[in-house]
Amino acid sequence: MQVTTPVPRSRWETAGVLAFVLMGLGLGIRLVVEQVRRGHVQRQNVWSDVFAPAAEAFVAGGDLYTVDSGFRYPPLAAALMVPFTWLGPLGGSIAWRWLLMLGLGLAVRRCLRAGFPFALPSRERGVFWLLLIPAVLGSANIGQPNTLILGAMLWSSLAVLQARHAAASLGVLTNTTLKVYPFAHGLVLAALRPRLIPWLVLGLGLVAGLPFVLQRPDYVLGQYRALFDLLANEDRTHDVGQSFRAYRDLRLLCRAVGAPISDGTFRLLQAAGGAAIAVVCLWLQRRRVAAPTVLQHALALTICWCLLLGPATERVTYALLGPCLVWPLLQAWRRGGARTAWPWLVCNGLYLADHLVPSLDRKLQEEQPWTRCQLPMTTLLAVVLLLLQAVRDGRRGQGTVE
Repeated sequence: MQVTTPVPRSRWETAGVLAFVLMGLGLGIRLVVEQVRRGHVQRQNVWSDVFAPAAEAFVAGGDLYTVDSGFRYPPLAAALMVPFTWLGPLGGSIAWRWLLMLGLGLAVRRCLRAGFPFALPSRERGVFWLLLIPAVLGSANIGQPNTLILGAMLWSSLAVLQARHAAASLGVLTNTTLKVYPFAHGLVLAALRPRLIPWLVLGLGLVAGLPFVLQRPDYVLGQYRALFDLLANEDRTHDVGQSFRAYRDLRLLCRAVGAPISDGTFRLLQAAGGAAIAVVCLWLQRRRVAAPTVLQHALALTICWCLLLGPATERVTYALLGPCLVWPLLQAWRRGGARTAWPWLVCNGLYLADHLVPSLDRKLQEEQPWTRCQLPMTTLLAVVLLLLQAVRDGRRGQGTVE
């Protein structure tokens, strides 16, 4: 019987994992310090400003979707936040952030151990962890759920690869509860794996129906109506330079270059873009490209769709993009170093610069909307590079994996 000697963890990987853990601990310490110094934890705290009031309103049977509440999530999201309110403002804020980081950290660890989307040596795993930190720090710091959403998308992709359809649907439905539009990833996965469809249908029924068990049916039905009315009438796209209200998506990019697109055109692009992702991934599957590569394209292209064509893309939403830029960079570097990897080096450089460089003066951003387009431009460039890579993978055909 052959005994496999465990591969020692490199210093890079140890440093990366430790830095990720310390980031989570640091978020909690920051909140404690803020509580001691200011007497509250309200500053840039989505939990205290949005989620905790929504949870309390759900318990009391109050309105979730007032104009100023900031709550734009399904009623089940408010119900699931209730246990965090039992910990108080400070405890709930810390526990919520640690849940976000734990969900992402476990998903990344599982993907790296399983070699998804391709096996990485320990040094490259460390690089992945280190580059992931600046990508998600801003979102986790204010308590936005994007880090957990990213973890669930990674989890779902790996679960589909391993034919664990119930687990995959759990990840998809977690995202549907937190933000509806990442369900697009579930649709792409279902196109690739039709056996996932019954699980998604069952899960959607549970997500939509569970609030009726937790509160009065007439109240829950009224909240669904209020949510639909709010989303149907909300418009933050009319002026790209007005006090940071415009979403950082394809509409902002088009307006900044003097070629605005109408709402109808944007919705058409949404539908066409989603269909195109499914077509590309099905074509790769038909060409017998390795399943991990197909699922990598499905994940990356869907995330880019969510950012450029989704209904609500803010700066912190771009936390989702991190792995989509790091994986191709590592692949390209293996093929030929900087000579081959330079387009992805540019993407990663633009992406990290926006996260690490302090924001420009608000007045300047209002007068020059193009200064707010760095992340959409980076994502659009990534889409072009991903599609070119998909074509190369499809031409190579069976067994494409690097």
